Amino acid sequence: MRTTAGSPAPRLLLSALAGLVLAAALAGPASAATLSAPAAIAPREIVAVTATGLVPGQRWGVYLARPQAGGINCIVPLARRTPAGAGKVVFSGRLPATMDCPAIPGAASAQPAPPGRTPVTPGRGYRLVVCVAAGADCRFMAVARRAVRVVAPGASCAAPPGVSSLRARGVACSVATAVARAPRAGLAGLRCRGTRDRTAGRTVFRCTRAGARVTFSGR
Repeated sequence: MRTTAGSPAPRLLLSALAGLVLAAALAGPASAATLSAPAAIAPREIVAVTATGLVPGQRWGVYLARPQAGGINCIVPLARRTPAGAGKVVFSGRLPATMDCPAIPGAASAQPAPPGRTPVTPGRGYRLVVCVAAGADCRFMAVARRAVRVVAPGASCAAPPGVSSLRARGVACSVATAVARAPRAGLAGLRCRGTRDRTAGRTVFRCTRAGARVTFSGR
């Protein structure tokens, strides 16, 4: 491809190649590694997933990916970890509200959306993938993947002492605060599950019932 000074072509090519890396990650065969995650996740809420079978000593990352036309994938990192030994590895972080969607080669619009500006919108078609991390992308093919549904985020609530990232959907913030203070009490019919992320020094709680959800983290 012939380019001139200031031409966007090299940038578009690099952007397309980055997306193709994730296309390979999504299409790759399964391995001995596994990835456990909630069936539904929401942007701006804190999320915890658990991977097993990862090689210790390497830098691994969990990314949210969504295929688009042309085999190019939108992607955004959730968290990165370097496991010291074999066993379960918990990745937790606040799910970003936007993701990077590289340009599609040959598309009518050659310019991609600005980096990190494509909204993570509710719907299906998303996957969480775990792979050797390379910044905002996968260095190699993903070793595990999990289909997830993105749902609308809960409202941000004032958190009590020792609690952060408190969000509620389908219940009032006053209820969410009470649940965060006593997550194992079964208040308001919400059943809580806590996942301990030792690397981050926090436990991520997800409390649900039909039509309601409370998420937060605590020390």
